[in-house]
Amino acid sequence: MTNSLYDNLKLEIQPTIPHTLLELIKLSTHPIVEIEDLAHIIRQDPIVCARIFSLANSVYFRQWNKISDVLQLLVVIGIEPVFQIALLCATEQIFTHLNKQLEVPVTILWYRSVLCANIAEEMAALTGCEPRHEVYLAGLLHRIGQWTLLSNFPQRYLEEIDVTLELKRAEKIEHGLFKATSSEIGARIIQDLQIAQQICPFIADAIKFQTLPTDSLLEGTPLVRILALSSILCDTQNVQSAEVIYAASRLFGLNSDIIQQVTERARKQTDSVISRFSPQNEEGLSESGPELLMKSQTQQQRSLRLQVKNHALVNAGRIPPANYAGRKKIFNQLRLNFNLLFGMPDLCFLLVENTSNSLYGYDDLGIRPELHQISISFGNETSMILKALQEDKAYYSPEEQKNIFSLPERQLKNLLGCKSLCFVPIRSGPHKKGIIVTPMSPNQWQQFSTAPSLLQLAGRVAGAALSVVDEQLRYQELERDELAYNLRATAHEINNPLSIINNYLFLLLQQLDTEKAREQIKIIQEEIGRIGILVSGLEDIHAVEKGQKRSHIQINELIDTLYTLLYSTLFKPRQLKLNVDLDAELKPIASVGSNVKQILMNLLKNAAEALPPQGEVWLTTRDRVYKNRRQYVEIEVRDNGPGIDNEILADIFKPVRSTKQGHSGLGLSIVKHLLDEIDGEISCSSSEAGTRFQIFLPRVLA
Repeated sequence: MTNSLYDNLKLEIQPTIPHTLLELIKLSTHPIVEIEDLAHIIRQDPIVCARIFSLANSVYFRQWNKISDVLQLLVVIGIEPVFQIALLCATEQIFTHLNKQLEVPVTILWYRSVLCANIAEEMAALTGCEPRHEVYLAGLLHRIGQWTLLSNFPQRYLEEIDVTLELKRAEKIEHGLFKATSSEIGARIIQDLQIAQQICPFIADAIKFQTLPTDSLLEGTPLVRILALSSILCDTQNVQSAEVIYAASRLFGLNSDIIQQVTERARKQTDSVISRFSPQNEEGLSESGPELLMKSQTQQQRSLRLQVKNHALVNAGRIPPANYAGRKKIFNQLRLNFNLLFGMPDLCFLLVENTSNSLYGYDDLGIRPELHQISISFGNETSMILKALQEDKAYYSPEEQKNIFSLPERQLKNLLGCKSLCFVPIRSGPHKKGIIVTPMSPNQWQQFSTAPSLLQLAGRVAGAALSVVDEQLRYQELERDELAYNLRATAHEINNPLSIINNYLFLLLQQLDTEKAREQIKIIQEEIGRIGILVSGLEDIHAVEKGQKRSHIQINELIDTLYTLLYSTLFKPRQLKLNVDLDAELKPIASVGSNVKQILMNLLKNAAEALPPQGEVWLTTRDRVYKNRRQYVEIEVRDNGPGIDNEILADIFKPVRSTKQGHSGLGLSIVKHLLDEIDGEISCSSSEAGTRFQIFLPRVLA
């Protein structure tokens, strides 16, 4: 295969059947989405599946370990990106006006891909090849190369090749036309999109070698041999043919009856998927095979067009209002949108600093600390970055013109490890917010140079989102100042009677004769002292003020200190047990120690006060917890108390909600507020067996 052919292939636009896309888009409108239902649909479409796994290996998600199961992958990347991918696939099919003559070939390719996946999974179960979902995905993607050739050269391909041909015969014609075969191109795609690293290192080999003669595959890995046999079986209607019997016997020692059973089960599974996508015929009996899909093709395309009309590209690229909670979330969503819309997985950002009249590097992911050292003054007349920002226009810096660019731009190329860059302005009306910097090949720029408005639109959407965040932060600053003043005043008023009570206790202690009574008074004094500490903490509830840096904290050491402080004053006097189980591998993280300490003190105090004598509390830590596409450190506080009423549980983190007489419930509202300050999360579950709080702190390593 020549590099020139592969380099000129457009991998981002590949048609698929409208049925799966319509199912996904409809599912996106449901108020509650079952992740198992979503995974089931994805597993029926090789194009959507390949794009999702490619997205999972982008810079944003690459920090996580290999994930090959679709269900597990959805837990990591979240549901929203899948719906965006479905919408984008549908938008591409409609707005690029794909040739109607592709409908039948694409349907046939889809059917054979899903059938091959089901056969491969059946073979994996039969031969004990694990994990089965990796074998299934290999079967699902085995024709990705043929899909790519068809979508790039539709007229030429269909004039010379009948897609109903067995893959081996089709590849002989392909080699004469393109000097390459579907299997070679498919393996290269799997490697370049880094799907092989994400799923299984042998998946590219399995696709590349799937049409080799049977005898040359005898020493191949199980995945290679299973895919080769599955590819043959999905291409033939006669599983009793000499070729099938020979391949099954040589590769796995299987007889024709077993292969017949495997193939029949796989066809039934595939036909059941088609029946779900397509209406029944007049007799009420569902037809089988791709013919039924073709009958409903026009209706499904029309429905898909109506769905896309309501969304289109602008909605696919918008920053959802739910993400207006912070600047970092804006950039997370921006990375995702650029990857999905434009195939640009690696971005970095330069933001405007009005006080110094310059641009500065912003390391939103915490993986390029060198960005903070880059600064460009607005007086730099040679900077193409500033030119893009001033003119509100996307600019491209090719390698051959490197001598005309400023030093910061050259440093950005080195930092991103690329030869050429694209600069996209982030603006909100007349207000300059910053610049998006992304590596871009000449072929990519050629596509966007004719319609740069899409890039600029994405920059304006980001600018509008940042403007909303900045406005929210300004109001929050005012609210924090007022609340902090009220809390300090309240703390001062509470401390006054506490001091008086403590003084009277001291006098009473001098008048007591028995040692037991003295010990009880000392316990009361210790409790009052602890209350004083907690009240004093109210004065620091807004310690994370503008300009304060987060420090490096070791969670386990902080908990050890708290255990020493609280066990003797809070748990032991009440005959309670405090169990601590800490993850020894937990690394220091960048956060605010005073916030974390106050959060844990409030939760432990609440647990102790809710428990009867002999009750227990468990305090545990866990590293590398994945949630909503982010990595966290988890701290869990669990007890075996009576639990919390459902009515109270619904508003557990709001003020003045407490089950304890004489308590306002302010402790949990403070916990929620302190966690919001450090970008953390908390959840609560409760039953008659006890209550559990889970704290999630962003895993930003110190």
